[in-house]
Amino acid sequence: MRDFIKKKKYYKILYLRIILLILIILTIIFAKGAWNVYKKERITNENLINVEKELAGIKEREDFLNTQINTVGTQKGIEKEIRIIYDVVKEGEKMIIIVDKEKDMEKYNTKDETDFWNWIKDIFQ
Repeated sequence: MRDFIKKKKYYKILYLRIILLILIILTIIFAKGAWNVYKKERITNENLINVEKELAGIKEREDFLNTQINTVGTQKGIEKEIRIIYDVVKEGEKMIIIVDKEKDMEKYNTKDETDFWNWIKDIFQ
């Protein structure tokens, strides 16, 4: 009978160790799965924040464009846009065009042999 009790204790301990090993392996597998889900959730939150920022920028741009559309919808807005795009004036008005001196001087400041001839061509154009 004692042999039977010893075997029973041995099997209890053996099965307990196997069960513990299986539980530890399952715990590691589940922990790894949970960690992967956590990493994906973090990435998703970062993407959400970026998309919300982009959406805010787009809404701001939409508001700006809506105000411009409303402005251009009026007679003054149309006139303003035509003046900006085509450089026109009304009758009786005078226009002064200011030329940037540095930009004009850049094409004459190059020291090529053909500069003199280009300068002469520019005079007659």
